[in-house]
Amino acid sequence: TRGVAAMSGTFGYELNPALLNAKEKAEIRAQLAQYREYQELIREGDYYRLSNPFQDNFAAWMVVSDDRSKALVSVIRLTAEANLPAAYVTLKGMEEDAFYREKTTGKVYPGAALMEAGILLPAAVSEYEAYQIELERV
Repeated sequence: TRGVAAMSGTFGYELNPALLNAKEKAEIRAQLAQYREYQELIREGDYYRLSNPFQDNFAAWMVVSDDRSKALVSVIRLTAEANLPAAYVTLKGMEEDAFYREKTTGKVYPGAALMEAGILLPAAVSEYEAYQIELERV
């Protein structure tokens, strides 16, 4: 969760690295590699806030490349309760007439559908779960 939150900007952690165990340090190394993969998109892309964390059960934001060919959606679950309704994140800044492939699942979505209906979030298991969804125009 800290890594996803840190990727919303300059990728800084608010913690004392001397207190981390070996597993946590390895996780941060992996997050640094992931940030390097996305850093140009994060720094140069258009930033969109997708939710109001004071009203929604999640905080969501995204960055979209200038040419609208790539997007990175970041989500942090704020609450997890039994029988929560399905949660969709409505995206912004995509091309309506284009199709986008989700990197992890390979699913393809129309840009208009992503901006009108949104993308379904996984069912909440615990509070402060974080996920990122990378989309690329096909």
